[in-house]
Amino acid sequence: MLRKPSLLLYLDLQHIGYCLPRDSSRYAALNLGNGNQHFEQLSQTWSQLPQDVYLRDAGTYRYRRYVVLEVSTNKTHVLPYEPHYQNSSYNRLNGGFSRNFATFSPSVLNNPVFQQVLNWSIAMISRPDAQNWKVQCHQFRITGDEKQEGKPTPEGIHQDGAEYVFIMLIKRHNIEGGVTRLYKNRDTIFEGMLAQPGDAVLLNDKKLFHSVSSIHPLRKGELAYRDVLVLTFHQR
Repeated sequence: MLRKPSLLLYLDLQHIGYCLPRDSSRYAALNLGNGNQHFEQLSQTWSQLPQDVYLRDAGTYRYRRYVVLEVSTNKTHVLPYEPHYQNSSYNRLNGGFSRNFATFSPSVLNNPVFQQVLNWSIAMISRPDAQNWKVQCHQFRITGDEKQEGKPTPEGIHQDGAEYVFIMLIKRHNIEGGVTRLYKNRDTIFEGMLAQPGDAVLLNDKKLFHSVSSIHPLRKGELAYRDVLVLTFHQR
């Protein structure tokens, strides 16, 4: 069942441009992460992501899966497979051509935490004139080692070409870096770490730009990685 939309959260998205879903002092918080059995099951699927072979910086640090959903206030269904495409005006590094990624597994789509995140987000952004959404869903793992830094946003400061973007940390392992920054008129208005599993940010992609700093291993000789779930919402 969808949660009742929070007017305060919606106003923050329109005026400030972002919200932190775990900020229980302002909203009915989205409580996920440590100790949640379904969250742990979801997290394990990030170890099964194929490598992204399309990085034009010749990097081998990104792994991902992708699926597109159609979501309304009373139903969700998976759309027929389509390649991922971003206009080069939004993604100067990897935009302007179609990329084919492996789709989400049924265990992710049916996971109660994934469904909760999706339904919560739809409830928070929907209004009477905006209830039907195309949702591009991404599982990302960014890795780093002594030879190669991991770049969560290799395209730099950017927008995704959506109405809203939801970014949730699944896991940080052996990393330093990975700082999230949000920008309005190219001025930094938020800088912080998604540090704990379930930490998230929901942002208005029409108003803000965003980036995440590179990651490096804390302990030499051990792989570093950062796992995130990204949902981009496009009004139908």
